[in-house]
Amino acid sequence: APSITPSPTSTPVVLASGILNLMVTDRLDLDKALVNPDGGEDLAYQTDASGFHMLTPLSGALLGMFGASQPSRQDCLSAGMSAAPIAVESLSPGTYLCYRTESGLPGWLLLNNTNPDDFTLSIEVLTWSMTTE
Repeated sequence: APSITPSPTSTPVVLASGILNLMVTDRLDLDKALVNPDGGEDLAYQTDASGFHMLTPLSGALLGMFGASQPSRQDCLSAGMSAAPIAVESLSPGTYLCYRTESGLPGWLLLNNTNPDDFTLSIEVLTWSMTTE
């Protein structure tokens, strides 16, 4: 009888990840998980004219709501995203967002918490490369 060999599943390669603390006016390079880099900025944390704290995509990056469960690479590749800012006040701790970096790489951002005194954010990010192992 012929034997069946299971086909290997490919594992997405994580390019960058980490827990980051953002202050208002900080910028973020999601390809490298760096705050206030010299270029390659994908996201700005800023206040709008109404006083809301916004996560604003930069340089062609995209951002979209995902929900309370951690998304897979495929979830974020197929998620609806736009260049529109998202108000931090509309997010609960434990909310995941999917993103595409300015270089087109998929990833997720988890809002850990917001400090009500100075609106510093604690977030976790994970960016995948476009290759798999």
